[in-house]
Amino acid sequence: MHECGNAGAAVDSRRPLMANAIRNRACTWLLAVVLVACSEPERPGIPARTLMLVTVAGLRADHTSAYLYARPTTYVHFDGGQKQLGRALAIDDLAAEGVLFANAFAPSSRARPSLASLHTGRSPLATGVLDGGAPIADTETTLAEALAGAGFLTVAFVAEEDRPLAAGWDQGFDVFHRAEDDAGALGAAVRFVSDHDFGNQRPLFVWIHLSGPSFPYEPGAVPGAGGTVDCAGLFTDPSYAGSADGSAGFRAATPTLDEADRGHIVGLYDGEVAMTNRMLLWFLDYFHWATAPAGAWSSTLFVLVGTNGEELFRDGATWGHTDSAHDSVLRVPLFMRHPDTLTGRRILAEIVDLTDVMPTMLDWFGIPAPESVTGRSLLPLMDSHVERPFERRPAFSVQGDRASFTVRTPEWRLVLLPPAGGGGEETIELYHQRVDPHALHDVATKNPAVVAELEDLLRAWLAATGDPR
Repeated sequence: MHECGNAGAAVDSRRPLMANAIRNRACTWLLAVVLVACSEPERPGIPARTLMLVTVAGLRADHTSAYLYARPTTYVHFDGGQKQLGRALAIDDLAAEGVLFANAFAPSSRARPSLASLHTGRSPLATGVLDGGAPIADTETTLAEALAGAGFLTVAFVAEEDRPLAAGWDQGFDVFHRAEDDAGALGAAVRFVSDHDFGNQRPLFVWIHLSGPSFPYEPGAVPGAGGTVDCAGLFTDPSYAGSADGSAGFRAATPTLDEADRGHIVGLYDGEVAMTNRMLLWFLDYFHWATAPAGAWSSTLFVLVGTNGEELFRDGATWGHTDSAHDSVLRVPLFMRHPDTLTGRRILAEIVDLTDVMPTMLDWFGIPAPESVTGRSLLPLMDSHVERPFERRPAFSVQGDRASFTVRTPEWRLVLLPPAGGGGEETIELYHQRVDPHALHDVATKNPAVVAELEDLLRAWLAATGDPR
């Protein structure tokens, strides 16, 4: 399913906004232009007219070279001429030109609940999307609906590699293209770019969702500057002679893995990250070239978000999709790029989560967020010319169908495990993340005051989202 050359069949669907949308669909694009022009103080640089949101499932922050991973998974070499032409568009280059959030966390260990939270600014418990097959209720106001109500043309290109999306995911989109794999989604996006008139003044929202390096780990070949690049061989030992691979069949056999086997599987995962990086680069290079006469790239706010990570043998844990409550699955990459307009710090250490993305994007374009949104705008952190307070708070998450809950601060991670089998007492674990980043040692009994403080925060969050516990 991960081969780069297979563009899957796709279906376009067009639907009107839900009746409860907070803005009338009849608003023209002029409203958005006026809102941006009238914002105070005026944002420096070239105003953004296109919002491009790229979400990637299975992408761990600590396995991208943009986040200082030792392997160059998200790096591509460009010569000086390519850089001068603005064609250095690999993830590392984009992150270096933007604002990177070093501690961004997914609200779920699963991709689609995290995506639903990203598009609504609300937790999985509030949206009710706790697994991959759940719909987004038509009572939710999505990012696309809010932007469409302000005059944006809204288009989506979504890879549905594991199974089709349920109802409601196309709320607010003028065009919603479903593809079988990442190549199909990016191919459809290329066709849209070829046909769209970027010279008009109507603002545009483009959402691209990639299945990325999510399990199974079977990287293929992609075009490169010097010829075809075999991503499967980028980070694996050519002398490896074992039987391990990244397939579902191999994992289902539950073999005993030695260090070489585990290293080979991690190498395949890293190859998947590199393949995703190069496929995205291919699309962005085309976008840059095709829209150059209209100067579209310079007026594009580019946002890249990982929806969830993958477990890779942490402390004897399994590998692939899991409901882990640790950073390996919940810490994801997040950065925003629009050179010269983001005038603050470039690397931010504050704890943020994916519910913050929607209100940030709406704030950027001067559109009020719906009252139901619980995420925060991150613009006060990024814009030095906008002096507004920022509410610092922990990141909360739910794993699986309420399998566990977590609260994450810069110093600590607390995990609340419900009673096994529905009876007995809850279990609480505490990890000192700064001194034990791999969460190997539960120190709850040694730090009762910390446990009490974080448990109070977690239970208040659960109560606010309607959880009855």
